[in-house]
Amino acid sequence: MLAILFLFLAGIFDAVSDSVENEHIHDTIFSVLPFKFWSKRDSWKEVKRVFSYPMDAWHISKSLWIICIALAISLYSSLTDLWYIDFIIFGFTWNASFNLFYTHIFQSTNKFSKLFVSLLYKITPKYLK
Repeated sequence: MLAILFLFLAGIFDAVSDSVENEHIHDTIFSVLPFKFWSKRDSWKEVKRVFSYPMDAWHISKSLWIICIALAISLYSSLTDLWYIDFIIFGFTWNASFNLFYTHIFQSTNKFSKLFVSLLYKITPKYLK
């Protein structure tokens, strides 16, 4: 059951990395956040590095995506007696979370998106604001 949670989170982190990549960022809620951290094109020049790993939004979200996928695989336990039904459930979970965030939350100006932006601004490192 934890595998579904990690697949849901992986979909969100993948949506973040796709949203902040290159010119697409201008069409998302990330366009109002500091580009020194959130824009993949600009952040690699500005951010601090830990063992040559850039600590920017794109790299962190991609790393969290990989971690969530690895955790989902390692924590997998069958939900049904049929493996292909599990496969459909896991695929739906991934696609639903990615689509929800990439299409509806990150490219919107509704109240939830504005709340999400204020949260993201708070977690942006201070030296990059």
